[in-house]
Parts: sequence; structure tokens; C-alpha cells
Amino acid sequence: MAGGGAITAVLLIAIAALAVAFGALVVALSHRDSLAVASTSGAAAKVVSLTDFQINVPTTMVPGDVKFHFTNDGKVAHEVLVFATDLQPANFPKQPDGTVNEDGPGMNKVSDGENIDPAGAQDRSVDLTKPGTYVFLCNLPGHFAQGMYATVTVK
Repeated sequence: MAGGGAITAVLLIAIAALAVAFGALVVALSHRDSLAVASTSGAAAKVVSLTDFQINVPTTMVPGDVKFHFTNDGKVAHEVLVFATDLQPANFPKQPDGTVNEDGPGMNKVSDGENIDPAGAQDRSVDLTKPGTYVFLCNLPGHFAQGMYATVTVK
């Protein structure tokens, strides 16, 4: 019987270890979406918060193919367009409705995505490999005019 008790103890320890390993697997799988926003170099994605009416992005960055995680923390839908441009936002070419003419002179769109609903998010890589000035903006009607843009210097 003493041998049977030792076998039972070993089996209980093995079952406990299996349960811990299974639990770790469940936790890892439940977090795989957040791991997907990490870049291939292992750096975490830059989280950019969109609010009514601001884009909260770092003002300087190093060149690279940058992973972003855009979150809409506002009460209305927003979008994020990224332009490489030497123009000041006040001088952007405009459409008659006041939105930015995305194909206008001096505008080089490097990234565009779908609209992001309130409480929504979007992951996107943006090619910022060339040093220069980039403007992140929301071009939904009235948003740019309310100051929903940010200038980023890549150097």
C-alpha cells in the first residue's frame, strides 16, 4: 500500500502540472490578438488615441515601417490618413466642403484605412522609412477643420 500512495502522489503532481500548463496555454491564446500588434522586430505597436477632435500621436519618430494601434476614444467615428508633405496643414488643398483634397498638389498619401467607430480600434503598418514631415489627419467632414490632425517629424 505504501507504494500505491507514492504512485497516487506522483499522479496528483503530474495532474497539477498538466493543469498549470493548460492554464498557461489558455492565457497565451487569449492574448494572441494583442501580441499580433507587435512588429516583426519585437517592438510593441505605437498606440494612437483618437478623440473628438484630436490625434494623439508622438511628434517625433525614427524611420521605419511602424506598427500602429489606433483606438477611437471619442463619441463619433474617425479615420486616420497619413500624408508625407512639406505643406503646413493650414495650406493643405481643400475640397469645397472643407475636407482635404487627398490628391491635391503637395499631398502624398502613405496610409489610409477604414473608418473607426467609437470604442473601435484598427491595427496598421505605416511606411515612415523616409525622414521628413508626416501629417496624420481625420478627413471626415468637419473633423480636419476642428483641428483633428497631428504633425510628426521622422528623423
